[in-house]
Amino acid sequence: MAMGTKMTMPFRMMSMSPGMPSSSPPTQSPAPTSLPLRTIPGSYGWPLLGPISDRLDYFWFQGPDTFFKKRIEKHKSTVFRTNVPPTFPFFAGVNPNVVAVLDTKSFAYLFDMDIVEKKNILVGEFMPSVKFTGNIRTCAYLDTSEPQHTQFETERVPMVSWNLLGVNASWQVLELKLWMNFAEIVGFFTCQRISFFTVFQTAAFNVQLKNFAMDVLKRSSKVWLSELVASLDTMWDTIDTDVSQKGSGSYLIPLQKALFKFLVKSLTGADPSNSPEIAEGGYVMLDKWLALQLLPTIKIGILQPLEEIFLHSFAYPFFLVSGDYNKLYQFITDEAKELLLYAKTEFGLNQEETVHNLLFILGFNAYGGFSIFLPGLISRIASDTALQEKLRNEVRQNSGPSLSFESVMKMPLVQSVVYETLRLSPPVPLQFARARKDFQLSSHDSVFDIRKGELLCGYQPLVMRDPEVFDDPESFKADRFMGEEGRELLSYLYWSNGPQTGSPSESNKQCAAKDYVTLTGSMMVAYLLKRYDSIKGDSASITAVEKAVK
Repeated sequence: MAMGTKMTMPFRMMSMSPGMPSSSPPTQSPAPTSLPLRTIPGSYGWPLLGPISDRLDYFWFQGPDTFFKKRIEKHKSTVFRTNVPPTFPFFAGVNPNVVAVLDTKSFAYLFDMDIVEKKNILVGEFMPSVKFTGNIRTCAYLDTSEPQHTQFETERVPMVSWNLLGVNASWQVLELKLWMNFAEIVGFFTCQRISFFTVFQTAAFNVQLKNFAMDVLKRSSKVWLSELVASLDTMWDTIDTDVSQKGSGSYLIPLQKALFKFLVKSLTGADPSNSPEIAEGGYVMLDKWLALQLLPTIKIGILQPLEEIFLHSFAYPFFLVSGDYNKLYQFITDEAKELLLYAKTEFGLNQEETVHNLLFILGFNAYGGFSIFLPGLISRIASDTALQEKLRNEVRQNSGPSLSFESVMKMPLVQSVVYETLRLSPPVPLQFARARKDFQLSSHDSVFDIRKGELLCGYQPLVMRDPEVFDDPESFKADRFMGEEGRELLSYLYWSNGPQTGSPSESNKQCAAKDYVTLTGSMMVAYLLKRYDSIKGDSASITAVEKAVK
């Protein structure tokens, strides 16, 4: 697949397996160009009426895809002003005004932490109540430069121990000097005595949380593969039985059960089987917890106007799931004592901070993301017999007697199928960032002035169908990411809050587990093609299987 004259981005390639460090420079926005300066087209409409009109288009009359496509056509621009719900009547404190950025070039600015911030905008201007996370703003809602006011004893993060936090000493020394200068300047102008250590402590908290999350993943790599395979065995044994007895078997609930057990054991070290209630219903508890936070922002597709009235008009209160959340909290407290002690001794995090952040990582990031991504991957394979044959040949030539992450990384077609699935169906469709300062943003054909405080919004299903970058962008091409030119396209695969070629660190907001996600998806594909000679199904069920002869 030739890219011709299509643009390339200055992101360095990387490859990583669980537990292995990666290296790439911080994500940067495209370099300035000589493109013509243009006023951002579009408007927010009349107060109240404009946001309501856009909300009804977004959720009811058009749907997200058509909503953005029609405005691109109307304004003849991939950058424009519009409103993104939720909004009036019961979201009085939420400003729906955004600048939409819908091509790969303008979208890349969302990840340049020098010019944008990510404070409290994980799902846009609307932020679910912190009661859902124990009255703690978890790491996902923190900006990389945000000073935290949680108090820590100075000795927990000694000034000489930056390397224990896993950060790069060269730029960290400069950051330390800047914080010292900041403390001196503030103290001078306010005539107050400000301790450098106080500034240091609060700034270090966000670093601690991100590094703790990455360390949890590193520790999990010891059991990730074995727990994944064990859970897949249980899941597909269940589906085989259903297909044999009933003629078909839904894979959605077995998949969620498998994901819950696998992720809890891998990430926290806790075993759900020690609590029958958690083992049987823990995944349902997470489903409800996630749903109540996100319902105001997503299109479900139920009968209108019921969806608008009951799902998109107000935020649901935490008390509806408080009992379930407290049970999950207590389970982690009781069963993950080793990890909680490690978080305290190595990162200075108390039990409350650790458990609430673990539950967010487990439920929102890991379980929630996989629950969206993997069904689409299974459906894609189960509905395409020709693709299965190609994948089966590659898997069986490279897998050996048993699957491993090393063997999966020798399967370029398997990996490409995973990447292509993420391109067309990213688990998180919307990405947001707020301008940290005034700057100029470039699309493929124009430059626009962005003002400090403006909220940028990118809709990934359109961004990653950018015809300037991807040939035949609407089609699923299994081999799109193979070969040298295919690997270059990974710089435009943004599903993880950054390019696939980037590296998660404390200085950005990229998903700490992005490489675990793609490797786990690849393992799922390889597992299926090693277990079955043939598999047929659709977006929810498996209708026929032919097991491989051992």
